[in-house]
Amino acid sequence: MATVAEDAIGLIEADVREQIRRSGLDPLHELEPTRQIVAAVVAEYDVRSAQAGLPRLQDLEAARKTVLDLVAGYGPLQPYLDDPEVEEIWLNGPAQIAFRFLGVRRSQRPHRTQEGQPP
Repeated sequence: MATVAEDAIGLIEADVREQIRRSGLDPLHELEPTRQIVAAVVAEYDVRSAQAGLPRLQDLEAARKTVLDLVAGYGPLQPYLDDPEVEEIWLNGPAQIAFRFLGVRRSQRPHRTQEGQPP
């Protein structure tokens, strides 16, 4: 079951993807225009959520990063790829992912959080 933050991120992600599709951008190669779309959609969502009873976001910057990771990165794996302490990532299936953090192996399933941080 999705959390309120995940519901909000899902709504924002869908809107961002639609705007990217309409604009003809390649989010992997045109990062700055993609970043601008994400920022605009998050800001618009924040205003709408205050007026229309949509799920609220606690941290707009984290929401922007999470959505950008989803549309122009590797989604829930992106925080691990950005973390300088992660040495290796093993993908053995969607529910079986292991990481080596500076010599220590840990297994877990990454998921979205509002803060864009790994679990």
